[in-house]
Parts: sequence; C-alpha cells; structure tokens
Amino acid sequence: MKDYVLKYKEPAPLCNENQSDIDRSDNQNDGWEKWALPIGNSYMGVMVFGRTVTERWQFTENSFCRPSHGCREGGLNNFVEVYLDFHHDKVENFQRSLSLNDAITRVQYDYEGVTYSRDCFCSYKDKVFVSKISASKKQTLNFTISGVTPFLELENTYEVSGDKTGEVKYISNEMIVKGTMSGYQLVYYGKFHIQNIDGEVITTPEGINIKQATEVIITASLGTNYQLKESIFLEKDNNKKLVDSPLPYEKVEKCMQNSLGYSYDQLLQRHLDDYHTLFNRCELNLYGEDDDISTDDLVATYRSGFNVSQYLEELYFQYGRYLLISSSRKNAYPANLQGTWNRYHNPPWTAGIWHNINVQMNYWPALSTNVKETFDAYLDYFMAYLPRAKEQAKFYVKHNMPENYEGDHVDYGWCIGTGASPYHIGNCGSPLENRVGHSGPGTGAFTAQLFWDLYQFTEDERILKEVTYPILKGMSTFLSYTLIKQDGKYLTKMSASPENRHKGVHHTTVGCGFDQQMTYENFKNTLFLADKLGDDGPIIKKIRNLIDKLDPVQVGASGQIKEYREETYYSEYGDPLHRHISQLVCIHPLTIVNSSTPEYVDAVKRTLDLRGDESTGWAIAHRLNVWARTKDGERSYKILLSLLRKGTLTNLLDTHTPYQIDGNLGGTAGIAEMLLQSHEGYIEVIPAIPGRWHKGEFKGLVARGNFVVDAKWECCEPKEITVSSNKGNRAVIKSNKMPKTILCDDKYVSYSYNNSHLTFETEVGKKYILRY
Repeated sequence: MKDYVLKYKEPAPLCNENQSDIDRSDNQNDGWEKWALPIGNSYMGVMVFGRTVTERWQFTENSFCRPSHGCREGGLNNFVEVYLDFHHDKVENFQRSLSLNDAITRVQYDYEGVTYSRDCFCSYKDKVFVSKISASKKQTLNFTISGVTPFLELENTYEVSGDKTGEVKYISNEMIVKGTMSGYQLVYYGKFHIQNIDGEVITTPEGINIKQATEVIITASLGTNYQLKESIFLEKDNNKKLVDSPLPYEKVEKCMQNSLGYSYDQLLQRHLDDYHTLFNRCELNLYGEDDDISTDDLVATYRSGFNVSQYLEELYFQYGRYLLISSSRKNAYPANLQGTWNRYHNPPWTAGIWHNINVQMNYWPALSTNVKETFDAYLDYFMAYLPRAKEQAKFYVKHNMPENYEGDHVDYGWCIGTGASPYHIGNCGSPLENRVGHSGPGTGAFTAQLFWDLYQFTEDERILKEVTYPILKGMSTFLSYTLIKQDGKYLTKMSASPENRHKGVHHTTVGCGFDQQMTYENFKNTLFLADKLGDDGPIIKKIRNLIDKLDPVQVGASGQIKEYREETYYSEYGDPLHRHISQLVCIHPLTIVNSSTPEYVDAVKRTLDLRGDESTGWAIAHRLNVWARTKDGERSYKILLSLLRKGTLTNLLDTHTPYQIDGNLGGTAGIAEMLLQSHEGYIEVIPAIPGRWHKGEFKGLVARGNFVVDAKWECCEPKEITVSSNKGNRAVIKSNKMPKTILCDDKYVSYSYNNSHLTFETEVGKKYILRY
C-alpha cells in the first residue's frame, strides 16, 4: 500500500494573537475545525494542532454531554484542553503530519540547533492516548504541560442543560482532570501521566514543568460514569439515568496502570497491530503521485483546477476509512455528527446521532470498504435503545393512528425519530401538534436498512436470525400501522420529506416519496427473509397484502421523481435546491430503482439536475452516491470534484459548514460505489468509472454475498478481477465480454455466460482470478 499522509509545513494557525480559539466566536477561522489533525480510538478523540510556541491537544469523550434543548443548545461538550508550552518561536524545517497508514500524528522541527519531535496516537487496544516528545540532543527538552476544563463560566440558556464544574490538579508527575455535569449527574475523570526519562519534574499549582529532558512519554486515560444500557433510554428523568452507574475513577485508573505496564515501543506496536488489521484490508491506486506537496497546497491547487490530483482522491478515500476506524469501535461509542471530535459548548446540532441521513452516511462505507467491525458500536447502541424504541412505536400508533390502534397488548414494532444521543432517542411524531416534525416514520426504515446491508454483505446466519430479521420485521410491523387507505393505495398518514419546507414550515403530508419508498423496501426485505426462514405469521401476511398497494415511486410532469404525491411539476412544494434528496432513496441506498427500471433511472437523473449539484459538504457526498448508482461515471466524478473543492477543508474534514463527518464517510462510500456495486444481485466492477480514472486498481472492496473483490483496469475496461469467496456462494459478475480465463488454484473454472452475466460456483476461502 502507498503511504497516505496529510502533511503541512506550518503549525495550525491561531485565531488571534491571544490564542482565544477556545471561544466559539468564528468557527471558520478556528484552527480546530480547519487545521488541526484528528486521532481517536472511539473511546476518545484528540485534535492535535502541531504548534511550536504552545501546543494544543483538544480531548473529546462522546458520553460527555449536556441535555439538549432542540438542536441548538446542549449536547456533546469539550472534555479538556491540554497545552504544552515550549516557547519555540523561530523554528526551521517545520513539518507536521498525520499518517493514515499508522494513525499517528507527528510534529518535527529544528530550534537552536536541536531537532524536536512529537508523535501522538490513540490506542484502541489499550484505551489510551500516548505521545512521545523527544529532542535530538540530550537534556535539551524543556516545557510545561497544563490543562483547562473549558466553559465553566458560561451560563446555560435553558435549565435542562445543566451546570458544569471542573478542575485540573497537578500531583507529582500526573495531571488530574475531574468534574461534573449536573444535567445527567455526569461525573468525568481523566489522568495524564508524564514519564520523564532523564530530566527533572517540577510540579506547581499551574502545571508540570519538565526540565533538561531528552525524551518524555505522556499517557492519558479518561472516562465518565456513563454505561451503555437499556435503562439509559428507558429512564425519562435525566437526573436518574446514571444513578446505578459506577463512578469513572476505578476504570480510568485501571486503564492507566495497565498501559504503564508496557514500554512506549510496546504500546505503539500494540496500536499498530490492531489498526493495521482493519486499515490495510482495502487499497485504491489511481496512479496518482505524491509529489511531496503539503496537503493544504494540494487542496488549493485542486480547487483551482490547476492540478486535479488522483493522489488527493486516493488520500480522501482512505481518510474516510481512517476516520471511521478512529471514531467507531466495539464497546466504545458510535460515530456522531462529528465522529468523536468536538471542542464546543453548544456544538452544531448538538453533535448528536441523527437518523434522517447522517448516521446512515456514517456507516455506508463500513461494509463496502472492509471495516465491518466499525459498525459494531452502532449495533450495540441500537440494541440498548431498542426497548425505548418499542415504547415509542406503541405511543405513536396510539396517539397518531388511533384508527389502527388494537390495544396495549399488541406488538407495534419499533420506531425512531431524527435526533438521538448516548442518552436518548427522538420520537418520530408529535401528537400534541398533529405533525411528524421534519422527518416521517420512514426514518426508522432508513435505519433498518443498515441492518439489511449488514446481512447482505456478511451472509452471517447468526446476524440474520438474531439481528437483521427481528429488526426488519419490527420496523415492518410499525410501518404497517402508520398507513391509511386512500384512493385504493395504502399511504403513510403523517408523512414528511426530511427537513424540507413549504411556505416556511416543515411540510406534513400523506404518502411522500421518502416514507412510501422506505416502507416498500422494508416490507420487501422482510418478506424475503421471512420466506428464507419459513415465517408466515400474522404480520407477514399483513405486509404481504399491503406491499403492492404502496405505490412508492411516482414520476411527475417535469420528468422528476415526485417528492410529494400532491406535486405535479417539480418544486411546487418544498425548496427546489434543498440539500436533502430524500425522494431518491429509491435508488440509494434502496434498490427499487435499478438497471431494470431505466425510465426511473432517467427520472432520478432529471431530479438530480433540477435539485442542483451545489450544496453543503455532506449533501454533495449524498449526491455522489446517488449519481454513482445511475452508473454515470463522468457526472459522478464531477460531483466528487465539487465535494473536494467546495465541501472539504484544508485538513480534509468535510464542512457543512461547520465540520460534519458524514460528508467524509459518505464521500468514501460514494467512491466505493463508483468502483464496485453489488446491490442488483450481481457484482459489477467499475460501474461508474470516469475517463480521468482510465487506469487503476483496487483491492479489498466487499460485495454482497461476502465476496472480497480486487480489480485492475485499463482504458476504463477490467483487465483482471479477483473474487475471494468467504461464504461459498455462487458468483454472478456483470461483464461486457467473456474473460480469457477464470483460474482457481491454477486450475480452470467452468462458468456460464448469458446476457452479459458471468456465473460460476465458488468454495469457501478460495480465490477466483478472471483475466481479460
């Protein structure tokens, strides 16, 4: 694999001369969002600024939240800011970098004849942050480390937000961070251990001074009294959600002591062994060259059109995989709107876990780009909130659909609204206001689709029986109660196309495209699995009777996929240039529209043209995925250009504005869709390849059926395809011509070829090489 490195020749700039970038006064000029480099292990996230006078490390822990009031007040909070005062103001040969291959940041420069370096990483295996700070000459390393728990002085606008306390103490060679957040009765605790190899440690009330050292190792562990469990979501009183949770002191201390049992080199190797297991599975080579250009210059020249770098496109693809690995691992936290990085008191949209597109985009690349384990964090989160989601479904039907309510003893499945956090999930309707908010019941089906894909990609029987089928069946149960009969069709009674407005208000209607399409696909997938498992119970009979009366896709007079049933011409209702393209879920991530429905594909393209390419970063990434599904390589590439030029900051983070991680992860998923698709019952290599990528190769992308696919192509035509079979399924590959050979273990494989589809049997663990 190539080296993929974000690199810069200058430190992250300051907001102003007073280094007041803790204050959210101008987030576009804040080095946190645009310049700092992210590392993380899902237990914590750290933004590394790479400064030489005063270095700044900003720490986030995703359970460290205030109760939210709407989407503007409260949410994830800044855990601690750490400052290292070096006072190196005139340095030479400066460079800072983030290695995606190794998940390590490095700062290196010369000052007064000495080379100083700082390496930082977050170890998932040991649950710690580790930094090695060293000097090339003995006993020339001098600095002070101190910490700040920010936002203690801010008054909360809403009573529900809670008050924050915090303090930083320095004891011997350790910095202790601790405090409370009253909104959830949250207790937080962090410890920073400073190991001075050969110098002097002087502890003061203001910080820890390191004198005349050669090498210093800093290790950090942090946590709260949060525990992911069902009672968190079932308990309605915020003050009682954590009542039975143990305080964080013991687990933080234990984690620290375990890590101190290893040398720095051992901790580093343990980190690399774990990280490489995931990151190294997938490669993309578009034959772009790393010409030793700093990443900010690379982005700038790409924006100008002067140098459309295929290396930057490769780097961006792998950056998304890196961010997902760094922010979503089992037994930790799922990725939120900002992954696992936040320095705000009131982060944008609370840095929540939002379910009407954002969390779905976060996990679109998990399966296709071969980092399935990153989805485990969301799966655990889902299972914890599921009992609450079942309560909400019963409440929704009882109050919003009284004509369909059959009594308290009935199972109504589960439902979820848009907003969520580690402490709550949102409702998908408000009976008091007779509306569904800005997103309809299809939001839950949008979420359930993730679990359908989980089974499709893995074909794991345990996942089928214990996860996917119960989740899809539960969602189908709920959706079946949200329908009313109208004009011979069954339509979602209280329906909304996510976040779109008509005449200034969120438009509540009946049977909009988003809800109807989501309901149809969830019913279809549930019935498929029911047949597979031999389930023909009452709910299966019910949805079998309903599915053909849903009318999920309609084409309007403008040639568009209709967003609302009541529209005739495009944009009669809603914003014509809205960032969401919710009426197009029918083609992605769903499969209602596909190659066998060319008239619908044309309507999708027409809708995309009318909606426009320009939007926020994540919405451009969404458009990229949809265009890739139309198999239009040139238009897909045009959208990718726009994403990198207009939706990407100098540290390659996506901007809404402000920064949101779903744009990065959705962008990576979109590139994967351009390279490999498998949603139509067959594997298709380079289905949306642009002329700029006329030659290239990838390794380790995953197709449904649990096939791992490698491919090489020239002149936009496959030259070699390798299919590794993990389940022994029959392989079906779309191919415009027959291969010269198919080999397995150097033996010829028999196959059939019909209507551009090549079919052959496979065995578990075998590789099949197709050469053209």
